[in-house]
Amino acid sequence: MKSDIDSLVKFIEDTHRDPFYWYPKDSFYKDIAGVKRQIDKPLSSLSFYQLIEPVLVRLQDGQSDLAMPFSDFYNLYLNLCKIPARLKFSVKQPYVSYLGPILPDLDISVPENAEIFSINNIPSQKIVGDIIRMTGGENQEFRLAFRSLFHQFHLKQLYSIDTSYKITYASGQGIKKIALAGISGKEFNARKPKESQAPNSQGPYRLKLVDSLNTAIIDFRSFEEKPSFLRFADSTFCLLKEQKVDNLIIDLRSNVGGDSEIGDEFLQYLVQSDFNQYSKVITKYSYLQKESIKTMQIRIRAAVLMK
Repeated sequence: MKSDIDSLVKFIEDTHRDPFYWYPKDSFYKDIAGVKRQIDKPLSSLSFYQLIEPVLVRLQDGQSDLAMPFSDFYNLYLNLCKIPARLKFSVKQPYVSYLGPILPDLDISVPENAEIFSINNIPSQKIVGDIIRMTGGENQEFRLAFRSLFHQFHLKQLYSIDTSYKITYASGQGIKKIALAGISGKEFNARKPKESQAPNSQGPYRLKLVDSLNTAIIDFRSFEEKPSFLRFADSTFCLLKEQKVDNLIIDLRSNVGGDSEIGDEFLQYLVQSDFNQYSKVITKYSYLQKESIKTMQIRIRAAVLMK
């Protein structure tokens, strides 16, 4: 396991152009040494992630952290019961707010937009800080917006909360408490309303028309699947032109990033003048990248020979 950490650090230094731009190298190495001292037995992927991810986050890169081990998480916690409330997270007070139940048939006597002070006696400010601490990225707002989408993962991993939820919240009558039973994934899927998807919704891009407001809403969940996006954009803007829609809302609240070229393609529909996303690109070809290209070339030659 310690050798895995050494390999991880080496790969970061070999591939990244300047990994220590924000966080000093000596501080990073000191943190890595501290992590290695804590390892005295084999760790699961989840335990390893919890240990090393906060150190990688300090690089403030957003591209040099580990993927969340969802597969191992859900295989291990088959009977995980999610919090039955929709929550909004913020880097400023109120740190956590209640938006409503996760199912329309749930009756939860908490006012909408009420401030939540704690979950199972864990202060909301601490929950927000811990999510940010476990998330790579350039700024806190992005890190929280991205990883709070997976707050159930963090509630279980950080605080072992997964069955019942004791909420302390603000109401018109002062501070109140309520106990909520968690809902299993099986029960949630059985009870949730069936979603109707617009016919021109493809991949992580969705279009919703609000006829009463003469408005269209494009929901970008990620900038991925470029061929799918090109089809989506073409059909969407043709439809908006045909129906003479005056207003367009671009919803990026749940966007997790992706291919910047998709942003360029999208802007072509909105901007009439020429534009550049950046003036130059500096690329570092590490030996890992070269090995990857070499392997790909070998596979292509093998495939050609097989034909």
